Amino acid sequence: MTGTELTIGDQRRAASLVAEATTPIDATLTDLAKTISTSMSGFAGGAAASFIAAVEEWFTVAGQLIPTLHSYADKLVAVDATVAAQEQQQQTAYARLAARLGGMTYE
Repeated sequence: MTGTELTIGDQRRAASLVAEATTPIDATLTDLAKTISTSMSGFAGGAAASFIAAVEEWFTVAGQLIPTLHSYADKLVAVDATVAAQEQQQQTAYARLAARLGGMTYE
């Protein structure tokens, strides 16, 4: 492989790994939110308000992680399907050309 070639099926397998990883990531984020929420019960004052605002913003952004990973996995599957279709088209075109030229066919 030259580094630019894809093995059909590899992207689909990668997508599966990404999708599988979302469950433990989501669980970790949920556990972290619960732990922080429990720990913040005694916080008061300006510094506490700033910290709470920062944590809320962090969790807002972190909430985009799971949908982003699912989108990435979907795109990996699409790449795999596109490459498979293109390879099939190339093989068909080569076989047609080889047959016209009277040469060997590619299978």
